[in-house]
Parts: sequence; structure tokens; C-alpha cells
Amino acid sequence: MTKTARTIAIVASSAAIIAGAAVAIKAALSSPATNASVTSVMTTSHVKSQNSLDSLSYPTAQAKKSTDSINIYYDSLKLIAVKKVNYSSPSSPPSNAVDSNSFPMQPTYKTSLPVSYSGKSNFVISGLSFTGGTNCIQLTNCSNVTITNCEMKGASKYEIYITGNCKNIKVLYNYISGGIAGVHAENSSSIVVNHNQIGDILGPFPGGNFVQFVNVSGPKSSINYNRCEDLPGVGKPEDGLSVYQSNGAPGDSIMVLGNWIRGGQITKTSGGAAGIVLGDVGGSYQVARGNILVNPGFVGIQVQGGTHIKMDHNTVFSTATAYSNDGMSFGNYSGKPVSDINMSYNKIKFFNKSNVETDMWVDPSAGLTPAGWSTNIGKANIDATILPTVVRTWSWK
Repeated sequence: MTKTARTIAIVASSAAIIAGAAVAIKAALSSPATNASVTSVMTTSHVKSQNSLDSLSYPTAQAKKSTDSINIYYDSLKLIAVKKVNYSSPSSPPSNAVDSNSFPMQPTYKTSLPVSYSGKSNFVISGLSFTGGTNCIQLTNCSNVTITNCEMKGASKYEIYITGNCKNIKVLYNYISGGIAGVHAENSSSIVVNHNQIGDILGPFPGGNFVQFVNVSGPKSSINYNRCEDLPGVGKPEDGLSVYQSNGAPGDSIMVLGNWIRGGQITKTSGGAAGIVLGDVGGSYQVARGNILVNPGFVGIQVQGGTHIKMDHNTVFSTATAYSNDGMSFGNYSGKPVSDINMSYNKIKFFNKSNVETDMWVDPSAGLTPAGWSTNIGKANIDATILPTVVRTWSWK
């Protein structure tokens, strides 16, 4: 589950999408910013078009907004999505913060014992604080459930465990800490894990993930805009965000967008863990885009197999740690044929444990080099300040 690999690809928008995005961007850029902290905000047009864009190929040229704090890239002529705005702890999100790596103010929780539901549908778990138990929240064969504005910490296994053919489960705006793993979803469909703060995952392998999808399918499954942090020495983290043997569909890839990851594997516990892994022992139609990682582990970002996999426009930096190896890698460890792998326009500066910069690597045994590989930027002019010093916070920062 944790060998090395590298891959990804991106976007060439249709004329209709470009036109809609251009109108939204023009309005967004003209709107006044207020007060004072930084957040990156995506427009509604981008959110609606994201999955339709994931299956398109990237053009020969690109445009980039230089003031964009995440350095997300756009299509060849028109800016699609991100602007930089300022807020200072509003009581509710601004109306244009429809898809940003930002969070509302910390809610007031009501203490609850761990809960487990089986075969239930159409309910919300909100405003609760869970501590301990095997799993703070377990859903088995449930549907149409939202878990939001909750706190989960100290479970002996998973903080949130989604299993047994669950459908349409949303995990939004929660604070998750500890456990063998944060959010573990398996054998389920339409799973959304967005806008959460997750940290100090204890592991060990085969846990150690902020979020892991195992045999998850669409439609519209995603791991987007989470803030993830493993402090050195707290646990034994593994792959931060893992999409394992999971399958999207044409035009409806499993999306891993705009996550912030600080910290990861620093000791050898399983082989080589990465901050983000797509095609983890296979899978199809997956996209990782616009993520930012600092000191994320043995590898920054990787693809380990699969088909129709894209990993593009991510930014990865690492100092030398006791177990750092390379910034982006590609290989095929699935035991199945691999095809249509695109890893492009990623920015990497990564020092291995010997303090030698080792930005990118393709395993020769894979038998191919991902499309777009030459567009990746090694020795990028970046450092640890690509992320805030404090990643997890409940204020708008």
C-alpha cells in the first residue's frame, strides 16, 4: 500500500465552461475583500465544472494568476477559478466562499458517547463531541447521512468508520484527532470528505491515514479542502490521503482537491508512505489537483497503478527528514496493467534523508513514463512557507 510512484494530468476547458468561469472570475475579482487573514476562494462556476473538467486533456500552454496563494493553474487562455481574499473570523462564511480551504468559527459542542448506526437513512449528526470508543462514529449500510461540525478524538480504531455499502455520506467541517486513522470509508459509494481539520493520527500501518477510500466509487466522491497535520513524534503516520482500489467514472472522477498537508511518515514502519496516493494498488478515474504539502513523508505525491489517473498542479516541499526520499513518484504495484496516467505541472522541491534534492522518480519496472512528465517543475522556488505555520485552526485563516 505504500510504495513509490508519480503521476497526473489536467484540464483543457470547453468554450462554454471558459465563458461561464470568466464571468464568475470577473465578478469575484471586482468584489471587495474585508478585514485581514488569507483564504483561497473558488467560484461556483469552477465547483460545478470540476468533474466535467477532470477527463479533459491539458493544453500546450497555460495561464496562471501570480497572486494566487495556492498556485493552482488554469486552462490555456482563461483563468478558471482561484482568487485571494481576506477575512477575519466572520460568524458565517462569505457567500462566495463556496469551495475554499477555510473554516467557520469553532462551534460549541455537546458531549456524546460514540455512536453506531446500521441500515439507517436520512439523518444528520451535528454539534457533538466524541471521545474514545472503538470508533467515534460508525455507519454501516447507511444512506443520505451528513456528519458536520463535530469533534472526534481518541478512538482506538477509526474516528469515523464508513462501511457496508453506505451511500451518499458527507463528512463536512469536523475536527478529527488521533485514532489509528481519521476517516476510513470502504465498500461504499458517493462519499464526500471535505473541509475537515484532521491531525495527530496515531497509526500504525495499515492505518495511519488522514483519510482513506477503500473500494469506494462515485458518483461525486471526493476528499477536498481538508487541513491535515501530523506533528513529529505524535504517532506513526502512513499515507496521508489514500485512494485505494477505488473507481470513479468518465467525467466523474474521485477528486482530491485543494488539501493542505503538513507532516507525515518520518520512521520506517511500512515501506514508503506518501502524502497523497492515487491508484493505490489499482483503481480508475481519480484526480489530485491543487494540493499543497510540506514534509509529507517518504514521498510527497505518488501514483501506484490504475487507469485514467491524473495528478497535476500540486505543490510539494520537504526538508531532509529521517525518512524522506523523493517528492513525486510513479510505479505500478497493482499487479494489473496500467494506462492513461498523467502527472503534470506539479511544483516540487524535496530533499531526501541525505539532504540531496530528489524531486521526481519513475520506477523503471512500470514500463511507461506518465503523460505530461516533462511539464513538472523540479527545483522549484518554494519553501515551507507555502503553508501557514499553523495548519489547523477554527478561524478564517
